[in-house]
Order: sequence, then structure tokens, then C-alpha cells
Amino acid sequence: MHGEIPDSIHNSADVSVVITTFEQTCFLSEAIRSVLAQTIRCREIIVIDDGSSDSPERVTDTFEEVRLIRQPNRGLSSARNAGLKAAKSRYVVFLDADDRLLPEALESNLSCFAAHPNSGLVYGAYYDIDEEGRRIRTLKLREIGDDPFLELLPGNMIGMHATVMYRRDCLLDVDGFDTRLKACEDFDIFLRIARHFRFACHATYVAEYRRHGSNMSNNAVLMISAALSALRKHKSTARTEPNLWLEYRRAKSSWKEHYAKKQAIQLHQAFVERKSLSRNLWEFAAMLKLMPIKQLRALSNELRGR
Repeated sequence: MHGEIPDSIHNSADVSVVITTFEQTCFLSEAIRSVLAQTIRCREIIVIDDGSSDSPERVTDTFEEVRLIRQPNRGLSSARNAGLKAAKSRYVVFLDADDRLLPEALESNLSCFAAHPNSGLVYGAYYDIDEEGRRIRTLKLREIGDDPFLELLPGNMIGMHATVMYRRDCLLDVDGFDTRLKACEDFDIFLRIARHFRFACHATYVAEYRRHGSNMSNNAVLMISAALSALRKHKSTARTEPNLWLEYRRAKSSWKEHYAKKQAIQLHQAFVERKSLSRNLWEFAAMLKLMPIKQLRALSNELRGR
């Protein structure tokens, strides 16, 4: 039965951890060490280098437990698919090179699978850390109910990809990550898995998400474009039920408002700090083109009240 934990749980686990890296060699050692510091050993650690120029082998060569696979730059989805193809374990965790796992990540997720063996994935909670690795925010776990597809539509309530442990067979069943998406590929695959499997979660903090200037999530225009592209892929499914269709329509507005607000805050910060004003103005203008008048007015009123 999927989800059973062997008697040797405190010694080893049938888990592959895939670390993807692109120009992040400066953080890669921390990511690898966080996997090696787990309360149980994983079966394998695979680093997928997506065409970096900063020589990740300088780091991976110092860890005999790590297998490095290199490919030309094809994007994050392609790198994760390469890791999925190389992985041999029943369960898979994907960790970005600039993030870290907490010591109980594998053990707590496996315990969750043992309690919910029919789930397609399980996840826990996470912290935000700054570029130096200091904790700056505690993110409260957002629990998912019996209809994960419906609950995921308005936003990625899981939040951080490294908190997730997948059943590898479920990932293969949905054909892995969509390489057409330049961002929000995790949101898309959550929705695809949610159409066929239940999700489960637990309150243990399992990962740390590093906030820095190069985070893809800082690019609001890219993120909203990718989020809407991911949503459109599931439009036909949403049309099958009235409640799903209503939530789908609300979700489009929710995603637009979320990233427009984020871009407006970044623009305000750039104005205060007198930096990158032209770029932020251009990105904000591009964002506003995606929003209806009603949302623009609501956003304007909210920002005036800050």
C-alpha cells in the first residue's frame, strides 16, 4: 500500500530529493546540507543544473551522496522533469537551490502519508528567511479540505513547493510538469493531481523559503501571466459543475488582484528608495492592462488607505 513507512523509518526512507539550480551555486551547499541533516536518510539526492554558468560541480563534487545531472537551460519545469525521470524512489521532494529543508521534513511528511495513504501529495508549513538565512516571517499552514481542486483555484494555498512530498507514481500519471509554463508550474500540477487524488497536510514546519532580489515571484507580470495560463488549462474541468465554474471566475479576479497589489507595493517601495522606478512603472502599467475597471478602483481605494 502506498504511504506505508518501513520499520527502519529512523534510519532511511524511500525518498528522492531533487534539487534544481540555475545560477545559485552560492546557496547550493546549504540546500544539500539541509537534506543531509534530516532525521531520516533519503534514498538519493539529485541535483539538476539547468544550464548554470557558475560551476555547481564545485559544490556537488564535495558531497559523495549527491548525483549531478546537467542540461542546457530549459527552465524550471524541464529541470524538475529531469529530476523526476532520474528519481528511483516511491516519494519525491523538489527543493530549489536557494531554499532549505528543516530536519523533520522527510519524516513528518512520510508520517502524514502513513495516515493518509491514498493521498497524491502531502505538505507541511514553512518559514520565510532572508538572503542571509535569518527567519523573517512565520507562514501559518493553510489546510486543504476534501475538494483540493476547488480550494486551490483562487490561489496556491500550499505556498512553498519544498513543503510538498509527492507520490512519484501520481506525478508520472499526470505527465510531470508543464514545460510551457515559465512560472506557477507548481500551481498547475497541484490542480492536475487534485483532479484525481486527495491531498493531506500537517502543521509541522518543514522548509524555509529564501527571500531575495532574484526570486521569480518578485516578477508580478510574469507570475500573473503564468497563473492565468495555468488557470486556462483547467477551464473545461471548471465548467463541469456550477460551483466550480463560479469559483473559477472568482479565481481569475483573485489572482489579478493579488499580483497587482504586490506590484503596487513594490512600486511604492521603489519610489521611497528612489531606485528602479522606470522598470517598476512599466511592470505596473503592464499589470493594470490585465485588470477590469472595478478591480482597479478597489485597488486604488485600498492603496490610498495604507
